[in-house]
Amino acid sequence: MIILLFNEGQMCNQLLALASAYTIGLEYSDDVYCPIMSEKLKNDFEFYNSNDNINVLMYHSRLLAFFSKIVIKFNFFFHIKTKKYDPQKKDKRQVFFDWKIKDDKIFSKHQNDVRKYFSFKEKILTTAQKKVLKHDGIINVGVHIRRGDYKNFNNGIWYYTDQQYILWMKKLAEGRNIRFYISSNEKINQLQYSNVGLDIVFLTGNAVEDLCALSLCDYIMGPPSTYSWWASMYGNCPRLILDSAEKNYSWEDFLLLDQRVAMNADIY
Repeated sequence: MIILLFNEGQMCNQLLALASAYTIGLEYSDDVYCPIMSEKLKNDFEFYNSNDNINVLMYHSRLLAFFSKIVIKFNFFFHIKTKKYDPQKKDKRQVFFDWKIKDDKIFSKHQNDVRKYFSFKEKILTTAQKKVLKHDGIINVGVHIRRGDYKNFNNGIWYYTDQQYILWMKKLAEGRNIRFYISSNEKINQLQYSNVGLDIVFLTGNAVEDLCALSLCDYIMGPPSTYSWWASMYGNCPRLILDSAEKNYSWEDFLLLDQRVAMNADIY
């Protein structure tokens, strides 16, 4: 049995950990148990297991959640954070306190099952569908502008300015009919994007609604982040990782999860 005692970080970090454990379970027909899953996730996702080969149980125990926080806080003494899943011990309990259980190739193989299990609640999907409209001849490109903690994270190298995003968007829009859907975890100065010759729709700013909306786009672009990664994976749409302010990106840089895994490239 796989026992996951992890619910740290923001929404998509938690989803990645849960989904990684789930795909490992599917690959090796091993049951998955997460007794400290964030309660909020239950409000936003269906968690419907359509695979009869494994049992999946996910809920929230305050006592176990407290225990996991203690373990994570003092992981220097426990020396367990680098633990990997061992298929030879599938009949035993294997406990994990982070997302290092993940295996990108296995995840890619089972991503259709992930989409079913982590499907959005109907009300969230309906709201997103009203926002991201499909029109013949228009390419919908989701733009994830990651701000907030990225101002200091990794020395702020992915905390891009509005003008940088506008230049990248203009380059992609050359000769194409594109509508850009912008999402950010920080309030955007929309005036910066007016009169720049681009068709732009600003999403709501609600984390889960924007995540669903981005997944409905034809393409997604944004800095390295599990948020845009999840939207791309869930919608099975190509993603452009804006990993450098100095690069000139093109349509060839948009890749699906399968393609990145096959290339052994960074997928987040």
